[in-house]
Amino acid sequence: MKFARIFATSVVWVMLLAGVSSGASRADFEAALAKAKRGNAEAQFEVALMYYHGDGVKQDYKKAREYFEKAAAQNNGNALVLLGGMYNLGAGVKQDDKKAREYYEKAAAQNNGYALGFLGLMYSNGTGVKQDKKKGREYLEKAAALQNGNGMGLIGLAMMYLYGLGVKENYNKGIKYLEAYLDQDIEKYSILDTVGTDDSTSLYEYALKTFIVAVYEKASTKGKDDIQLGEKNKILKYLKKGADLSITKYLRLLGTVYEEGSEERSDVFQFLSVGRNYHEALKYYTKGAELGDEDCMMSLGRFYENGLGVKKDMNKAVDFYQQATANGSEQAKKALARLNVPPKTPAQHTASVPASGTKPQKQPVSSPLNNIGANSANDFFLNKPRVAIYTFVDKSEEHNAPADAIINMMVTELHKANVFRLVERERLDTIIAEHNLNQSGMVNPAEAIKAGRIAGAQYIMTGSITLYYYSEKASGFAFPVIGSSTKAKTAYVVLDLRIYDAETSDILYASAQTGEATQTAKTSPGNRSKMVGGLLSLAIRDSVLKHVSAIKAKTWEI
Repeated sequence: MKFARIFATSVVWVMLLAGVSSGASRADFEAALAKAKRGNAEAQFEVALMYYHGDGVKQDYKKAREYFEKAAAQNNGNALVLLGGMYNLGAGVKQDDKKAREYYEKAAAQNNGYALGFLGLMYSNGTGVKQDKKKGREYLEKAAALQNGNGMGLIGLAMMYLYGLGVKENYNKGIKYLEAYLDQDIEKYSILDTVGTDDSTSLYEYALKTFIVAVYEKASTKGKDDIQLGEKNKILKYLKKGADLSITKYLRLLGTVYEEGSEERSDVFQFLSVGRNYHEALKYYTKGAELGDEDCMMSLGRFYENGLGVKKDMNKAVDFYQQATANGSEQAKKALARLNVPPKTPAQHTASVPASGTKPQKQPVSSPLNNIGANSANDFFLNKPRVAIYTFVDKSEEHNAPADAIINMMVTELHKANVFRLVERERLDTIIAEHNLNQSGMVNPAEAIKAGRIAGAQYIMTGSITLYYYSEKASGFAFPVIGSSTKAKTAYVVLDLRIYDAETSDILYASAQTGEATQTAKTSPGNRSKMVGGLLSLAIRDSVLKHVSAIKAKTWEI
């Protein structure tokens, strides 16, 4: 599916702006509300945004609209934009594109870049107005020329040129518009550009993702195996800038990239040429934890528990697990249970890194980015659990099953299935060596679970081959030595697979799948060996695919 096709509706952009979330606490809400009641327009806008998302307060679209209207009455342009967004989406009000356009036009009269951008997209796409691509481009160009709030215009123009939407397709021109936006000084981004959480997307995130997708689409079209060094460096620079903008998604990503080393990743960021560096990882995880990200808190707990780049400190490890639990991390809750430590109540919680408290239940705000078709650049943006494949052992009578080949096949098929993010085999081997975990010819669940846990995996997979053989039958004779004959040849493989929870050691998946492949053809002493190898390989794949299908059918907790 073309990335551009999902972009090309004004509703998408309303989702992106109205979908931003501040991650505010109850104290933040109370402070803003006090100012709002005194007539402060900016505070009224903030309160409206908190009500819209349920940040620090119970979600309430009616209250959100009320405070957006209060701020809009004082000519707050962003409030006018988000009122338009509510009508464009039908969020808490009857959907009405005409009403949405009226609010955008009021904000556009104030030279609000978001409003100009929305109008540009509405005219370009014929949403709520008669389609006029020329007028749409003019609005986008006006938005792009502004010093603040120009993201809508720059990104809109970038998409038009990247994908030929109303203009002649021009990759270089589209990329330049994206870079013009991404390269801005941090001070020029507003809250609507940069605030983003896991269930919403900021304009900055959208622009960076568009940049990555465009680069990869160009590389694949040209048949290249890699992207240019300059583009690699730009992507890393923009990721770090996102971290400087306190977008927790990028803090978490950079933490894992530096923890693992980019070359050991199995996703789109393997090309970044970043070596494993626990100290850098710690820096990004710490900032993410300070902003209330439970995954970063969980990672810090794991670092202190296992002495990764820091002196081992179980007290600090427990403290970070407590913080993560208070912020809703089920994995951290399991870690505390494993250590026989009860989670603290909010009143008992005295964390060194502020926690925002238990997350309120929110009505989901759909993000169009979750619906993008198969694309390697999309992998990071999907929140998938991590699995470590520890080892497969050969328990068959023949003792000649290719365990490593089966692991490689399992890795390939799991990657295609897009269920897990995989911990690379090389990284697991390094952990096994560094922590003196003996990987003998037998599966040791305790060692496997410890290795996976250190690697930050939620799940650990082990396997054993219990049957691996080949047979052929014809006219009552088997395995002829002389001459050739027509025979039915069958290969059999039984693969026994187990998946463990890294924190509880519970077995979550246990199944033995039989793989089988049959072929009838003429054989001779010269081609029999080749036939055997090919059939056994097909039987292995049959078994692996059955397992992957069963695994994909389960619900895996992140």
